[in-house]
Amino acid sequence: MYECIQCGSQADIYQEFCINCYRTGTFMLKLHRPQAISPNVDTGIISAKEMKKEGQKRYKMGGLWNKIFPSGIGKPAFIVLWGEPGAGKTTCALKLCDQWAAKTGKTPLYNSLEEGLGVSIKDLCARLDIQDVDFTTPSTVDKMIEYSNSKSPTSGKKYDLIGIDSLQIVGLDAAPLRHTFIDKGKTIIVTSQVTKDGKVRGSLSSIHMADVSIEILGGNEFGQFTVHKDRFGELRKGIWTEIYDRNHLSEGGDEGILRGQAPSGSLRHQASPDGSEKPFL
Repeated sequence: MYECIQCGSQADIYQEFCINCYRTGTFMLKLHRPQAISPNVDTGIISAKEMKKEGQKRYKMGGLWNKIFPSGIGKPAFIVLWGEPGAGKTTCALKLCDQWAAKTGKTPLYNSLEEGLGVSIKDLCARLDIQDVDFTTPSTVDKMIEYSNSKSPTSGKKYDLIGIDSLQIVGLDAAPLRHTFIDKGKTIIVTSQVTKDGKVRGSLSSIHMADVSIEILGGNEFGQFTVHKDRFGELRKGIWTEIYDRNHLSEGGDEGILRGQAPSGSLRHQASPDGSEKPFL
């Protein structure tokens, strides 16, 4: 495509003379430039020295969370928890939010879009003994952003951790989520539904663009974290797996932890109540 630099007229082939503005030699080849090639903010050129100065802040968690996040949780960061219905995504997201509040002194905001603020989520908060998390059920994305940029009525501080349950309900892809929250210095914990064959429902961009991706498998008594991706964690061989007791998902001690690493391709094991182990597939 060629375009006249004087009047903007376009032609499929080069024209020596523009019949619109009557100028000669004004047609130039117009290159197709996509509107954006990256979801990140254009920061210009930054030196390695400045990059190290602006390193990511980390918050160390306790108990089970310290095993899952040995290098701490970054701020900002994009964390995705995915799994089947009933696996424990909301449970884990809420406990992680509560642990964040305990370690940072800042109250997270949890967008309960799937369950609303009904009896089930209230019972879950009571059962998990959630101490310091604010809840909302925004009717629009604009409202969710407005609430996220406000101050907590609990702590009086601006929110820096946002929980979104779930990705499919909010209807935003990973790129706008990063632009809306991560680029503003916030950490987000997003839950995601899966298909019948266990894959993330919808676009996989949330997994590709996430800083941390954790699959959650649930059971009647035991659950399993499988860390598929952790950009900020220590180098690990294979997939990192933790088995935990769902009835003792504590933030302070290690009693919730039942098993450590299982390299990719190996059998994973689940600790049974009598202390023995059996294959966990």
